[in-house]
Amino acid sequence: MTAINLLEHTDSINCLDEDSWSELVTTTDGDAALVGEIVEDFLSSADRQIRELAGAIARRDSDVTRRLAHTIKGGASTIGAASVATAAAEIEHAARAGSTAGLEPKLQVLDSSLSVARRALTARVRALA
Repeated sequence: MTAINLLEHTDSINCLDEDSWSELVTTTDGDAALVGEIVEDFLSSADRQIRELAGAIARRDSDVTRRLAHTIKGGASTIGAASVATAAAEIEHAARAGSTAGLEPKLQVLDSSLSVARRALTARVRALA
C-alpha cells in the first residue's frame, strides 16, 4: 500500500461513526440489501443536495443554504458519515448567522468528505453481503 493509499484508507476509516453505523445495521437486522439501499439513497440525495447547495451559496441565499446543509447533516448522521455531518454542520452554522460569504471552501470540504465517505460506506455494505 502506498503512502497515499494508506492515507485515503485511514481517512475512510475515520470518516464513519461506528455507533451510528452499528445502529443502522442493527435496525435493519443486518440486511445487506436494505442497508445498501439506504446508503445509496443517502449518497444520491447528498450529491444532488450538494449541487443545490453550491447554487444557494452562489446566490447568497442563506436560508436555502442552511436548510440544505441541515438536511445533509441529518442524513449523514443517520448512516454514520460523521465527517460529512461535521462539514455540513459548519455550513449550516454559518448560514444560520445569515451569511454565505466564504462558504465555498467549506463546500469543497463537504464534497471531499462525501467522496471519502462514499468509499468507506460502499466497503462496509460489501462487507455485510
